[in-house]
Amino acid sequence: MSRAIWTCALALGFASILTGGARAARDTFSDTVCPSATEPVRVFDTLKNDQSTSVDTMIASLKKIMEIYDSCAAERLTDTAEALESAGLGVGHGVEGSHYAQVREAQFAVVLGRLYRLLEDFREARSAFEHALKLTEATIEFKEASQIASRSNNVHKGSSSSHRASSDTSNYREAALQIRDAAQTELDRTPKTMPALRQAPLSTP
Repeated sequence: MSRAIWTCALALGFASILTGGARAARDTFSDTVCPSATEPVRVFDTLKNDQSTSVDTMIASLKKIMEIYDSCAAERLTDTAEALESAGLGVGHGVEGSHYAQVREAQFAVVLGRLYRLLEDFREARSAFEHALKLTEATIEFKEASQIASRSNNVHKGSSSSHRASSDTSNYREAALQIRDAAQTELDRTPKTMPALRQAPLSTP
């Protein structure tokens, strides 16, 4: 991998944007909301700091991370009433847990798009940035009802649990807005067409 690509890769992350489910960037990464993402993210962090890592390897690593967060977002929506009850404000569970996972995936989608653009694969780059924009929509548009969650308790049927956040918007809205703006900026500066192929000069007889 060229020095230019490696240097850019080091600056691609948004490590300080999301703190609800992971430790600060100075510590070893650990995701408590989506535990299965912990090791893949650690692997990616190692890869991006290694000058010998190929861009294709980094892209494959990012796609794996995004798949994990995509699955986690769906899983958090199936959290039981007991999980929601023990979560207090529910920042890492239920709808909010899903928001967290979606915003994390969007974060890595922006990184992916930047790498594709460095390779001048503008179609894939734009697709990644557009995916990031779509992932942030639900979190940004989320409006909390008077009872943010009321779920049937599978153990004690007929009872329910509920919790409220500190405002009527998602706890991850600000992070989603930052990533949305970054994705839109990157999309705006990404060409819509592939660069023209250079033709070899015709040889003279």
